[in-house]
Amino acid sequence: LPEPLLTFDLYNDFINVGKEIQRLSEKDHAAETVGIVESIVVKLRELTGRLPLCNYNTVQHMMAHLN
Repeated sequence: LPEPLLTFDLYNDFINVGKEIQRLSEKDHAAETVGIVESIVVKLRELTGRLPLCNYNTVQHMMAHLN
């Protein structure tokens, strides 16, 4: 591929969300985590929505196999 599936342009944003997920797994406060998880899901939806359509479709197809 000439460019990664999660594009160079969005790389840092995806890394930052990954770090948020890592910090979330280190927390013990269940009441706090619900809001954080919702925030992370919103960010991931926004980021994947910014991918080129062919990249988005490929990611969607690959993730379907994880379910």
